[in-house]
Amino acid sequence: MSATTTRPYRGISADRRRTERRAKLVEAGLEVIASKGAERATVRDVCLAAGLTERYFYEAFPDRDALPVAVFDHVAGHAAGVIVEAVAAAPHDAHARARAAIAAFVDLVADDPRRARVLLLGSLEDRGLQRRRLQAVSEFARLVRDQASDFYGVRGSPPLDAELTAHALVGALAQLLGAWLRGEIDVTRERLVDHAAALFVAAAGIRSDGTESVR
Repeated sequence: MSATTTRPYRGISADRRRTERRAKLVEAGLEVIASKGAERATVRDVCLAAGLTERYFYEAFPDRDALPVAVFDHVAGHAAGVIVEAVAAAPHDAHARARAAIAAFVDLVADDPRRARVLLLGSLEDRGLQRRRLQAVSEFARLVRDQASDFYGVRGSPPLDAELTAHALVGALAQLLGAWLRGEIDVTRERLVDHAAALFVAAAGIRSDGTESVR
């Protein structure tokens, strides 16, 4: 690699410049994918939106198919961070924590339709993005399981039951939010969050191992 590509420019290192260019491309990708769909977003579209040349696109990504996955990871990672922060700041009460987590996620997607399109509403024609979404369901289910385990401890469901419940709840919440965002369910945001939080709390002690459910 030549000195031209590695030396600092105006006090900014080459690595930092590459990181900043990639971030611009991801943000531009979010805009383009939200407006056109992942399957129709082209390298040229994203580069124009980012104000960068294709040379920098391929510096950041191995190919065009890597971009929708990177955009999804960016949005999903932000969502996970927001949820964890909301839970940490909530009172030590099951309903308060569940409501804080769900409200944070609902606000994230309802207040920025681009995020909703990437996480919940976009088509699944892009196979790479489809695979990543399925992986993300499992990742968010583990997040729900771990948060419940931290809160309930030994009073909660056994590990396998907690795993089953977490997957069921994450899938149900995604379906519920998708229907609400598409206008298929006519309720206020507050009612939606309250109902979903009640579901999460009610499911926390469910067992299917033959022992009595914890309430």
